[in-house]
Amino acid sequence: MALNEVGLEALATLLRATIGYAQLHSAGAGVNGTDNICVTGRLPIIWGLSTNGSFGLQSPLRFIAGIPNSPVHSVTLWDSEMDGVFYGEFPLSGGDGQMNLEGEFIVTALDFLASSTDA
Repeated sequence: MALNEVGLEALATLLRATIGYAQLHSAGAGVNGTDNICVTGRLPIIWGLSTNGSFGLQSPLRFIAGIPNSPVHSVTLWDSEMDGVFYGEFPLSGGDGQMNLEGEFIVTALDFLASSTDA
C-alpha cells in the first residue's frame, strides 16, 4: 500500500527537518558516504516547501575551494556539519560534471519526488 498525501507530507516534513547538510564527491561516496570527498566541509541545505510530499532545494548549493577542472560525481546528504548520519547519495549530471576554473561547483537541484494513491 502506498502512502496517501497526508503520509507523504508527514514524511517530507521529517526529511526536510532531518537532512540539513550536503557534501560533494569526485566519485562514488562508498557505503559510509566518506569516500572521494572533493571539497572540504559540508554546506547547509535550505529546502523549499513541500507539495504533496515532493520538495527540493530552495536555493543552489555553491561549493568552493575545489581543484579547478576536477571531476564532480555526486552529493551526499547528512544530518550534521561534522560526522553525523549519512542518508544517501545523489549522482549529479550523469556523474560527469567538473569544477569550474575557479574550483567552484553549483548544485542547482536536488529533488525528492513523491507519489500517492487514493486510499
